[in-house]
Amino acid sequence: MDEADIFPICFLFPECCQREIARPQSVYLHCPQRIPFAFSHARQCGVTNGYERPTQLGADRWAALSGAWHRQRGACLVVNAGTATTVDVLDAAGVFRGGLILPGLALMRAALATNTAGLPQAQGDFRALPTNTDDAIVSGALQATLGAIERMFGQVAALPAATCLLAGGNAAALAPLLTVPLRRAD
Repeated sequence: MDEADIFPICFLFPECCQREIARPQSVYLHCPQRIPFAFSHARQCGVTNGYERPTQLGADRWAALSGAWHRQRGACLVVNAGTATTVDVLDAAGVFRGGLILPGLALMRAALATNTAGLPQAQGDFRALPTNTDDAIVSGALQATLGAIERMFGQVAALPAATCLLAGGNAAALAPLLTVPLRRAD
């Protein structure tokens, strides 16, 4: 197996399970190769983890921060917009300062449909000023996410060449509506 065939596996496990899961034999008893699992660390690949308990940071966010640092080499907001949306601040020295986790666009819409009386599972379009319920729900989910991203960008906006790196399944819906310096990171 050459280097191109090796890839880390990134799962989200509770901290209490990480030691057990990291042993390849506990997951793949018949796999002849050691499988690298990605976990967050206090410092790795040029990035310093600013979480109060560094190992509590999800491996997906840690991998995205490391990738962002190697792509940007400067201050950036790292946004992964999928089932959940994460919005993480990486400063100019490669220090993860903190971030947000919020429901993804579909989860926001589903929460309204399942937890309120009479609101539909909306399939509307984004409108600056919606005039029907479906558009209002879709636009509300987008505006909430855009607002979180743009407010968090304020943490790095004054730093030289600060950029928002945007990835994930909802990136295409968000990108044209964002007003911050932006690079797609898919």
